[in-house]
Amino acid sequence: MELARAKRQVARFYAESYRQQFADIICLALHHGASIEDNVVRLLLVLNSPITPDPSEIEFDLRAGGGSIPHPGLQRLRLTQITPRALDELISKRDRGLEELKRETEAIVVVPDVPGLRERMQRFLEYFSILLKPPGLVEGWYFSQSQGQDIPEIPTYNTTIGIVFTDDPSSIGERQGVLFYPESRIVWRSIPPFPALLSRYVWHQEWTAGKPGMFSMQGGLRYRSKGFELVYRPDIDTRLGRFSPSSEYLVGHFVLIPR
Repeated sequence: MELARAKRQVARFYAESYRQQFADIICLALHHGASIEDNVVRLLLVLNSPITPDPSEIEFDLRAGGGSIPHPGLQRLRLTQITPRALDELISKRDRGLEELKRETEAIVVVPDVPGLRERMQRFLEYFSILLKPPGLVEGWYFSQSQGQDIPEIPTYNTTIGIVFTDDPSSIGERQGVLFYPESRIVWRSIPPFPALLSRYVWHQEWTAGKPGMFSMQGGLRYRSKGFELVYRPDIDTRLGRFSPSSEYLVGHFVLIPR
């Protein structure tokens, strides 16, 4: 595996792990380019709680954990923790280190539903050119087979799944698209492209068990899942902007359910 792609894979894996461990994470910025230090994967955690010192930096030896590393050239993980206020100061000073980090960076936005938090993070979002919602997203809901006929025509609660269809829109009978889920009421995130993390999603559990449920999308169309695959698709980046510069996506294949 080429070094740049291996960096993306390691960065995404650790980002997902930290995102689940830290309750007050606002954002994760992952530097996975090969231009600064070839053997280092860098993560920037923006935390909502005070930290001392601010920012603080920790470095880990990737080889010490005993797990497999996708490229022998990767040796260290450098984790920088920072608060929004300190981050604003670095942006104002046009900090050289932050500018370098920005060049080949993917940002995973969490932004909990805390009053005023999105406004405080607006400058950061603009600095990293972060989109909160992918263009072309169709929102919807997932229903298990066990729910039978107890499925409302138009649910009144928040949407639970989103799809950006990537095929020809004229092919209504069978579609394929990238899956997203709502991180909060204002932020959508792509499904993590790691098999070990997919088991937490009910729709994937039930498809694996041979009991695929139904994806009911806004606009009235309903789909049954045929399968899911993890793909490396740089061409999708053009459509989604900076949503996932890693170019790795979970793509679902769907069949239209006649009404």
